[in-house]
Amino acid sequence: MRNMKNTLKQTILFVMICAWMITPVMAVADGGEFYGSYLTTITLDGKFASRSVLTFHSDRTMSVVDSAQIRQDLMFSEQQGAWKKHGNHVIGQTIDFTFTPTPGLARNDYDLIVDEQNAKLNGHIELRIYEMDGDPLHDDGVLIGIYDLTGTRLKIKKPNK
Repeated sequence: MRNMKNTLKQTILFVMICAWMITPVMAVADGGEFYGSYLTTITLDGKFASRSVLTFHSDRTMSVVDSAQIRQDLMFSEQQGAWKKHGNHVIGQTIDFTFTPTPGLARNDYDLIVDEQNAKLNGHIELRIYEMDGDPLHDDGVLIGIYDLTGTRLKIKKPNK
């Protein structure tokens, strides 16, 4: 019985050590601290355009919610898309539905540089629009503008006690 308990303890210890050793390798291979959400400021020609929360998911999908989604002259859905990373360079592409002024689609092409150590990113977004039956996956659409973007990664702030 005692031998069985020791074997069980050794097996559990071995599994814990293996998990501890594998976790950092997986984090580095998958992009480490890059995943997560960033609070961004978006400008056009140096003028404020909107704020957004840009989220990079570990499965290489991304989602964006933007402060300009609902205005009197414009209404569009949240953005959904995909991303890939090479070193500190990230490219992503999202699609959203435009409801007003004219129903259609929009594609946002993100070209970003990530500073993982300081939890920041910056770059630009090319916004293109399409008619509802357009093909944002294969066509260039109509370029509306090239926006600058800066952002800071959201981290959990510990409450003051």
